[in-house]
Amino acid sequence: MKATIFAEPRFELNISTGLMSLLLRLSKEHYDSTCQRASMHGGFLYGWNNALEMDSTYDLSARQLDLTTKIIERFPDDLSEPQRKELNEYRELVHKLFKESKQFSQYNIEVKTT
Repeated sequence: MKATIFAEPRFELNISTGLMSLLLRLSKEHYDSTCQRASMHGGFLYGWNNALEMDSTYDLSARQLDLTTKIIERFPDDLSEPQRKELNEYRELVHKLFKESKQFSQYNIEVKTT
């Protein structure tokens, strides 16, 4: 008998308030309504921002983390070079997290019955 265990990774990221401000802004200005809702009351960016303000952690799903990369896919022309650099570093971190988390997301086990 075979069984497969699927696990959805969860993530906690400690980011700067400056990066959070950028994520909120880009979310609000995004063309996609799903990305826009992330920064609205009840959205995960809204909750994550509240957690940062209270110096608390916030648990992100893989879907939420992936959505942040969509939110930052386009940079407005008025962003400074340091802001662009911070967003690129964040994107790189998220890609590394996904790469590393793949090894933990599925386990194939064989169970022997007697």
